[in-house]
Amino acid sequence: MNTLNVRELVESQLSTQWPEFAIAHPRLAAILDDDLLLESAVASLSDDPEYKAAMNGATAMSAGAESIAEIVGKVVGRFLKSLV
Repeated sequence: MNTLNVRELVESQLSTQWPEFAIAHPRLAAILDDDLLLESAVASLSDDPEYKAAMNGATAMSAGAESIAEIVGKVVGRFLKSLV
């Protein structure tokens, strides 16, 4: 899976999870820059052990995109929680 696809997955997950975050933290959501948020979320993947293991497994066993997308969703959720 290349960087462009991962970026698209992260962007999709952010757009899915963002409304709930913005309702829970309206002041913080109002000041966060969308581009910086996306870049930071993508960067957080490289530090996540679950994502690293999934990508290593994906390379070795051709894991499905659905399982990678699910993990990206989890990582994005953790990333958003870390902002608070």
